[in-house]
Amino acid sequence: MQVARRVSSDLLEEHGDDIVAVGVMGSAAVGEERPFSDVDMIVLAKHDSPHGFKKKVIEGILVSRIWLTLEAAERSLFEADAGLPEIVSGWRSVLALHDPQGILLNLKERATQPSHELFRDSARVCLLETLEDLGKLRNALQARDLEDAMEMRVWFTGGAFMALACLLEFVPVTGRTLHQETRRLSPLGDDIWRLRFGTLGMEEARSLTEHVWNSLLALGERKGVDVRDLS
Repeated sequence: MQVARRVSSDLLEEHGDDIVAVGVMGSAAVGEERPFSDVDMIVLAKHDSPHGFKKKVIEGILVSRIWLTLEAAERSLFEADAGLPEIVSGWRSVLALHDPQGILLNLKERATQPSHELFRDSARVCLLETLEDLGKLRNALQARDLEDAMEMRVWFTGGAFMALACLLEFVPVTGRTLHQETRRLSPLGDDIWRLRFGTLGMEEARSLTEHVWNSLLALGERKGVDVRDLS
């Protein structure tokens, strides 16, 4: 946090009135940082980002700067996005360092109540994006290419975990814990975990892949997500 406050002070000195608010997101903001954790800084400004660091190592700590206009910050909470659970988690974790108008605190409060429609629309976006990785995994399994299949299992299950979180309207404490927490929410979460990390033969992996995908589509249909073109 000392590094975060120093960065905040430097940003205000360099960019002055253009900056509306500065805060910290993620594990450092909620007191769950570890010795090698990075620091995610959120900067709200009147104009788009000027040239300057996006990532920098300061006193041995990786600092990432997320620069958003007020309009972009609003969109992040109201537009469908495949990564909605992590986006909402980030806003919920915000710790304001400079927020004279209370804008960061307002966005943090609004992040506690994302709409059902936003989760459904984000689930649809996520399933569409995950379909590409499903195709790559299917190709690898059909070709019995073990190394390719193992890598594609990681890609596919990353999207599957996020889609499940959207469908269950689940927001993790931090993005780092998304897979762990989602795994515990339902048997399907455990199936995705097993496909990602389990020691599976080719046929078992193929069968589990189709089970995971079909289960996501069935859950989506029950939740009111249009999945007719995804099966």
